[in-house]
Amino acid sequence: MTSSLIVCTSMLLAGKSALEVLTKDVNNEFIFLVLAFLFGSYCMIGGLGTTFYISYFNTALTFLSVTVYVLYTSYFPSEEIKEYSSMEALYTAAVCVEAPETNYEQSHATFRTESGLIYGVVLLFMATSISFTDQANWQSRIAAKPSEGVLGFFMAAYLWLMIAPCLSVTATTTYFAMSLKNGTHLLSESEIDNGYITPFVMNFLLGETGGYLLLTMLMMALMSTGSGEVMAISSIVVYDIYKTYINPFRQNLSPTSCVLCGRQKHLSELKMDGDFCTCSSSIGCKSCEVDITTRACVGVDKVAYTCSVHGDYRRYEDGLMHYKSWCMVWVVILIVPYGLLISETNMNVNWATLGLQILTCPFLMPLFLTITWSKATAKGVISGGLLGLSASISGMLIMGSRYEGGLSNFYVNTAQDYSLLTAMLAGFVVSGVVSVIVSLCTHTIRSEADAILEWAKTINIDNPINPFRLIYEEEFAKAEVGDIITAKTMDKVFRKAKLYAGVLGSISLVIFVVVIPAIALNSGVLSFDEFTAWIKGYQTYCFICTFVVVVLPPFEEGYQIWLRYQKNKRNKTSLTTMDEMAITSPDPVDMRAIIIMVRSR
Repeated sequence: MTSSLIVCTSMLLAGKSALEVLTKDVNNEFIFLVLAFLFGSYCMIGGLGTTFYISYFNTALTFLSVTVYVLYTSYFPSEEIKEYSSMEALYTAAVCVEAPETNYEQSHATFRTESGLIYGVVLLFMATSISFTDQANWQSRIAAKPSEGVLGFFMAAYLWLMIAPCLSVTATTTYFAMSLKNGTHLLSESEIDNGYITPFVMNFLLGETGGYLLLTMLMMALMSTGSGEVMAISSIVVYDIYKTYINPFRQNLSPTSCVLCGRQKHLSELKMDGDFCTCSSSIGCKSCEVDITTRACVGVDKVAYTCSVHGDYRRYEDGLMHYKSWCMVWVVILIVPYGLLISETNMNVNWATLGLQILTCPFLMPLFLTITWSKATAKGVISGGLLGLSASISGMLIMGSRYEGGLSNFYVNTAQDYSLLTAMLAGFVVSGVVSVIVSLCTHTIRSEADAILEWAKTINIDNPINPFRLIYEEEFAKAEVGDIITAKTMDKVFRKAKLYAGVLGSISLVIFVVVIPAIALNSGVLSFDEFTAWIKGYQTYCFICTFVVVVLPPFEEGYQIWLRYQKNKRNKTSLTTMDEMAITSPDPVDMRAIIIMVRSR
């Protein structure tokens, strides 16, 4: 929940800043009404499935807008803007505009900066913690199968990698060129901290065209990201709070109990004595097939489920979906007063993006331990998270008070490099150490069997009306899974995805933490040719990513449709042939039975 609120806060303030630059005399109420409409524009239409398709159009438009801006200013500029956006003008501004003392030779045309190194470490913790603790990211990961999802998320990371540097470096150096020609900065420090540079530059250079491009990028980003956060907050309220603590389907269930009957589930293939769950699967259940067909015809409100095993739970799940829809409506409505509230605090975009991340970093290690270490306990991760949060906030306040102005200049000093570094490291280390120590003192794992039982609890998230066997039917068929699904079974089935994640994660870490920084830090003040190579490298990578984002997804989707069409065509031909054989067969009864079996498959 905290991560979703942080992301929403950053997006609201960023959207507010952009609209204030592009729109004259706009008030906060109108801005947050527009942003609330964008956040809730399609989050209730078709769920995550529709979100994925619409997100494609949003992402494609975002990449196209950035590409058009770069082409229009750097490669095909008009005579009026060439003096600000040409490579010569950008390099002159980067060299001539005085940089902070912590920069190498006080130049902007260098990667050797003390603050840059510190912020690199801070951003590593920040990006990891916010993506790891954000419910919206987890929902997207769960909706995608592991085998496809792992590669998809890595590809997405490499595609989005260049959007920020390509746009920000181009816009910032252009702003330096404009300020150099003007003789002074065109924006105040407060306006810069609020993210005015990019909208100001685009509006100045391209006029209405620049405003439209920026609005397109802004609207697309807010629609896809904002709607994901709305669904994430609603899911937490309904499924993690209401379903778990307020109105569970069955009270006092143990982590390994069947939600339908309340009895213990079988946790291994071995036959064991006792009162275990005997509920039949919803897969192949004739009553469920009738119920699903009836539901599609008469609607959710009028259907009367007849299945004695799964009917009540289907009705319960329908109720949760109804509550979630209303919860999304209320979350969207509350965005307006929440936006007005944070705008009254004078919080800037820079602090919202950096300073608020100290609230997520202390929960990175506890969450990681819960999914990788069987001895992690609730007492351990909760105490670790809370003490880590205290250490993180304390570190930020202590270091922030040492800068000029102390905590009276709160938003500036607490977002300084050493304030953030201290907060991130303190929260990460304290939370990890406390979680491990407390878990070691409170766990009950004494043998391998205890560890297996602990991991068996994770299987209880299996939805009885949409079970793993239905979702991962193809993967289970290839692995020849038995009657009982265990944690080891899932590990075996998705071992390849786990291997991809480990290998690609390690390679990415080496590339972005070692290789690229080493290359960048190899030069002092960049020469004109080096400066041009870096800028054009960003831009070329962005052009390639735009092609991949715009062209490959519809091509891949069309290919999958064609494969499905060919498969259906073959099945239809096969059934027609078998019908003809049944007519001429001397033993038509047996042939009809075969036809029924094939069609049922």
